[in-house]
Amino acid sequence: MRTVLRDISGRAESEEERGREIGGEISPLQDQLFLLETLMDNVPDSIYFKDRQSRFTRINRHAAARYGIASPELAVDRTDADFFTEEHAAQALRDEQEIIRTGQPLVNLEEKETLADGSVRWVSTTKLPLHDRAGNIVGTFGISRDITERKRIEEQLQRMAFYDALTDLPNRALFFDRVQHLFQRARRPLDNSMFAVLYLDLDGFKAINDSLGHQAGDELLVGTARRLERCLRPADTLARIGGDEFTLLVDEIGCEADATGVAARIHEELVAPIKVRGHEVFASVSVGIALSSAGFENPDDMLREADAAMYRAKTAGRAIGRSKAHPSTGA
Repeated sequence: MRTVLRDISGRAESEEERGREIGGEISPLQDQLFLLETLMDNVPDSIYFKDRQSRFTRINRHAAARYGIASPELAVDRTDADFFTEEHAAQALRDEQEIIRTGQPLVNLEEKETLADGSVRWVSTTKLPLHDRAGNIVGTFGISRDITERKRIEEQLQRMAFYDALTDLPNRALFFDRVQHLFQRARRPLDNSMFAVLYLDLDGFKAINDSLGHQAGDELLVGTARRLERCLRPADTLARIGGDEFTLLVDEIGCEADATGVAARIHEELVAPIKVRGHEVFASVSVGIALSSAGFENPDDMLREADAAMYRAKTAGRAIGRSKAHPSTGA
């Protein structure tokens, strides 16, 4: 395909001047075209028109800059495949052909836009059917607004709300949400699945904080979190709920032995020392276990019982404690 570009600015100026010479005014059509060009090139969004084959017929300067071309004219007769990844271009083509087929607009679609050079932006896109004067759909009109910064802030707020800033693990709020989800699942008829909550507390953490300093304590918490993650299965959730306390939600277990087996793996994982500010620190944890089969009414009760079981284990000098609410008796 060969594209021929011709500079007609001189012709437009001469026509305008000729109109003035004969005492005429600029035609309404010329005025509308001028206003359209001015509007398109001063809107800080990408604006584009396409024909029925999804080929660009006109874009504004903002879109040209985003696509990496010198001027809007260079986009004429090209498609999204010339500027974006194959996957993104294919989805855009499907969307536009559906709009042409149905006449229904696509409004405020938030999508990740990946350019051919690999750069990624988030945009909010609205696409409308483009009609001629007879009412026939002759293509599509689109406008895309860059919302990358907004998405970045939203993701940052999401992490602040549901993840621990030090260890990057889920926090108490997200952990409770996951447990609540399993409680709702357990209420479904014929659901016999079992899960467990493990409550973990670092042994001797205060002594390490006092002797080596709070930064060393933070490093120990981060190191412990990374070790604990090695014990997870895809369906499990590890969280830091405050201080030196962690919780682990273990889903889809068959019996209590499965939960105690996870606790045993945790102790094995923490046998090797963790390097903290040039020191080798041996971290150990006391673990309390509560099983869903004990008939807890809500996540708070289950977590509270796991916490109590952990403290009983710590007081008795044992590594692992189990809930007093036995699965078979509920007491």
